[in-house]
Amino acid sequence: MPPNVTFAGVVTGLVHQSTVFWECPDQLTFTAHPDRVSRYNSSMERNEWLKQRRHLSEERYDRLWAPIYDEQWGNYIGPLHQQMLTRVLNGLPAQALILDAACGTGKYWPILSASGREFVGIDQSAAMLERARTKFPQVPVHKLGLQEMRFKSAFDLIICMDAMENVFPEDWPQVLANFRRALKPAGQLYFTVEIADPASLEADYHSALARGLPVLPGESIGPTGPGDEQGGYHFYPSMELVRQWLSAANFSILEEAEADDYHHFWCRELDMADRDGKLESFHSPRSLIPPASRSRYPCPRYAPHVVLLQL
Repeated sequence: MPPNVTFAGVVTGLVHQSTVFWECPDQLTFTAHPDRVSRYNSSMERNEWLKQRRHLSEERYDRLWAPIYDEQWGNYIGPLHQQMLTRVLNGLPAQALILDAACGTGKYWPILSASGREFVGIDQSAAMLERARTKFPQVPVHKLGLQEMRFKSAFDLIICMDAMENVFPEDWPQVLANFRRALKPAGQLYFTVEIADPASLEADYHSALARGLPVLPGESIGPTGPGDEQGGYHFYPSMELVRQWLSAANFSILEEAEADDYHHFWCRELDMADRDGKLESFHSPRSLIPPASRSRYPCPRYAPHVVLLQL
């Protein structure tokens, strides 16, 4: 039986696929191979590695992706992304203020602009922001990571599109807390979570372990080509884990849908009246979910979400 290894940390209740990590709020426990236990005898190695990965991620976006992003990926928006974002925007008041968090080069700004609402963009990559500024000089932008957000009650809606896979599991609760603090009362959050093939993800995990990297299940590190030998970082949490983190951050899920390897979450901040021990129930219609995705993911995943909060 592989031993359990414990890190000092802030992740609680972390579940990925069939692997369970946890128990205490100040600890992270997971199963590791016996011959690798010595590599994980303290949290320092992983903490330092995460700092390096964060710096490398910013450098990669500045150097590798900003020059080619629009040409390679900027001209295509999936049908479900388009449909969901348009529906979210249509439900906002005309004077709503929107934050596009991890906005990149402004891929979704034509949709935001067409809605007539004002919006602001933030990203940790200066080069990606410069591309966005060139295309949309009238839009305010700020070089800021999701983990460093300090806005308070400023926005009616926050969107975070195709970016949360870059967030470490340790940082997910903090990022969601930052989103909630930045929203006005009863503000809304719409974001996507990338989905990976479980077999490929498992292979990536074991490959990273074999290279001596302090990874957790669900994390993927791999080179993408010449000049990127150290590789990119993605983390793929289970959807149940994301729901747990949303609940802990006092968000209720209004709707979920899935297509094109992305799961979509449309959420609302719970105000004090909602959180005063009351039962909130929201229906998640399946009308936006393509038949192929419905057969791949059983119907209970899209059953109405019931959130019972007792303070």
